Amino acid sequence: MKKRRSIIIAFILAAILVMGVGYAALTDMLTIEGEIKVPLENANDAFDELVYFSSAEASNAQDTIEINTSVYQGDTVDIFINSLAIKDQTATFTMKIQNDFENAVTVTPAVNNLGSATSADWLTFESNWSGQAKTIASGGFETYILTVTLGKTPTEEELMASFQIDFDVTTATTTSAS
Repeated sequence: MKKRRSIIIAFILAAILVMGVGYAALTDMLTIEGEIKVPLENANDAFDELVYFSSAEASNAQDTIEINTSVYQGDTVDIFINSLAIKDQTATFTMKIQNDFENAVTVTPAVNNLGSATSADWLTFESNWSGQAKTIASGGFETYILTVTLGKTPTEEELMASFQIDFDVTTATTTSAS
C-alpha cells in the first residue's frame, strides 16, 4: 500500500509539473529591445531634400536664372543680372518654393549683400514677401518674387556686386498656408 501511495504521489507531482510546463508554454512572452540613434545631420539632410526650389525664371531675356541641383533637387538658385545700366532700373526674378515634407514648414528669407562694402549703395532688394516668413502647407508651394534695383549709375568702371538670399526653413507650428 505504501508503494502504491508513493506511485500516486509521484504521478500527481508529475502531472502538476507537466501542467506547469504546459501553462508556461502557453503564456510565454516575447520581447524586443532596442535603441535608435538618428544623428541630427541625417535628419536635416532628409528634411532638406523635401523643401526646394521647383522653378525659377527671369523677366528679362538678358538676365538669367537657373536652379542648381548639385547638392539636392533644388537648394540653390543662381541669378545673373546683365540688364541693369542706369539708376533705378530693375531686374525681376520669380522662384517657386515647393514643400514635399509631411508637415507644413515656415520659410524666412534674409538678403545678404556680399562683395564690396558699397554694394548696399548699388543694389536694393524687394520681394513680394517683404522680408516676412511664409508658412507652406505640406504638398504646397509659395512663389517668391525678387526685384533688384540699381541704386546709382556706374560712371567709371564696370559694377561687380554680389548678393545672397538665405531661406531659413523650419517645421511650422501651424498647418495653414499663408
